[in-house]
This record gives sequence, structure tokens and C-alpha cells, in this order.
Amino acid sequence: MATVGCEAADLERIYVAADGSIKALYKNNSLLLLSRNAASFTRVSAAGAKTVQLTECCLTRWKQVLAELLAFRNQHLDIPCVPPWLQKQLQDQHGLLFTTGIIV
Repeated sequence: MATVGCEAADLERIYVAADGSIKALYKNNSLLLLSRNAASFTRVSAAGAKTVQLTECCLTRWKQVLAELLAFRNQHLDIPCVPPWLQKQLQDQHGLLFTTGIIV
């Protein structure tokens, strides 16, 4: 179960486009769109409210959701996307380093 905003929502589907952007649909009918370079994301709530944020400056509650979506994206595309904020977070929390796009 992922947290999407303040409410808990089960992830229903993830679509990865050819350009690397992500569309995540949740069972509560909310939607999260992540840009191909993971620089920004858009969240559309079940009520239709739209929020657009830069990933580097996003609220803490979004970091884990975005990291999960990026991990999924990187498993299914040839060229991984590891934005600086995620690399720092992984190094701080888990001591993981990225070299040539692969977790070592």
C-alpha cells in the first residue's frame, strides 16, 4: 500500500511510456504522472484537484512514492533515471551508490 497524498491508496496500475514518463493509477481513482527525467510530477486527486511539483523540492510525503515509481521505471527501461535528490536519499538512508545507473 502506497501513500498518495494524505490518504492511503493501493496502486492499481503503472504505465511506462516509451519516453520514460510514468502514469500511476490508484484504486481510489487518483493519478500520478512523473516526467521522463523525474524533474517534476503531477498528481490528480479522485476529486479532480491537480497538484504540480518539482520532485527535488516536493513535500516529504511524496518522496517514497516517487522513489517506488522510479524503481519500477528503472527495472523496465534500458536507461535508468536517478535524479540527484533520490541518489542523496539512498546514500543517506541505505548507503547505496549509483554507478553508471546501477545500484551497487
